[in-house]
Amino acid sequence: MDERRHADVVTVPDVVGMTVRDGRRVATEAGVALAQPDPDGPPLGALTWPGVWVITAQDPPPGSQLYRWDSVRVWFRRG
Repeated sequence: MDERRHADVVTVPDVVGMTVRDGRRVATEAGVALAQPDPDGPPLGALTWPGVWVITAQDPPPGSQLYRWDSVRVWFRRG
């Protein structure tokens, strides 16, 4: 981890198998943000509304350490 950053370090939760809505809640409670895989694309909320979408994969994996409010990329499908 970068010694120059002053943010807290948090543990990435497991959000695979959750709906995007539930995964965002769990991620927020853990101190990270969910993001779609394409950093140049539209935000996750725009891609997963309306409807129910299920998270199929994530990066980094559960248990990894990130700085607070760093992003966890998620892949998803219509649920």
